[in-house]
Amino acid sequence: MNERLSNLISLGGFLCLLVILATVPFIVVEAIKEHPEKVVRIPCNLIGYKGYQRDTELIGELGVELNFKKCEGYGGYVNIWRFKGDITIAYSDSYGGYSRRDFAEMNSDYSYVNLRAFESQFLIFGGSWIAAFILNYLLVGQARLLPWRRVKAIEEDSVS
Repeated sequence: MNERLSNLISLGGFLCLLVILATVPFIVVEAIKEHPEKVVRIPCNLIGYKGYQRDTELIGELGVELNFKKCEGYGGYVNIWRFKGDITIAYSDSYGGYSRRDFAEMNSDYSYVNLRAFESQFLIFGGSWIAAFILNYLLVGQARLLPWRRVKAIEEDSVS
């Protein structure tokens, strides 16, 4: 009975390890991929005012022409993104309310991947793998990383 329980726990832990190994490449690729940079976030009615000189100068350097009527119609905020040398302008209704996911919907060259989902999956399955390892040690007396390895402690206990 203990051997079957040990096999089951070890198999569950090994499956968690497989999920971890499948998740790691996605995390690495997403980390090294080029992401869009939000260059400017500013309310349209404050462009040119003293506190926003740097943003106003940056808009001028980028050579961006803003449509103030469109800006006010969408809520009064402009978001300017730079990605692979291209400039993208998006108007929104809140300060910073335009995310990379929104950018991906506008720009077909960029695909948005929710990296936090992969990281949380990595942590959940990593914790489950470690828990299976420890649980196997506590219940059977031998920690097993690989489910196909035989448990020696059980065989010795059943002989005596």
